[in-house]
Amino acid sequence: MTKDGAFHHFFNVLLYQYYLRTSNSRYLLDSCGVYSVIEQRDYFGDVPMYVKSPVEIEKKFRFHFRYLVAAFLLDDLDTVSRNLTNISQLLAVAEPDLQNTFKQWKQAELEVHEFIRR
Repeated sequence: MTKDGAFHHFFNVLLYQYYLRTSNSRYLLDSCGVYSVIEQRDYFGDVPMYVKSPVEIEKKFRFHFRYLVAAFLLDDLDTVSRNLTNISQLLAVAEPDLQNTFKQWKQAELEVHEFIRR
């Protein structure tokens, strides 16, 4: 991730934390906007799908899951679907590299699928 990407990511985590503390939806809207910027500018582009570092893979998972939750809370189902697809693709590629945490990420993905189906 670039320096700009790291800054946007850190700023976004702060916005989302403020939303959790205050329940002020403005923070959630701003957070989703920053997630969109991170995605559009492809700040994770320097971390390809086939990367072998579990730390970098898990950063990508956390990004996509956080973005998915923010989009779901804002009822943006297109973004939810896109992030779920990205998570599924990343899981398919990263399975051999995530020996310790693969089952947890897979379980999280399955739970999101189940929740959305209801």
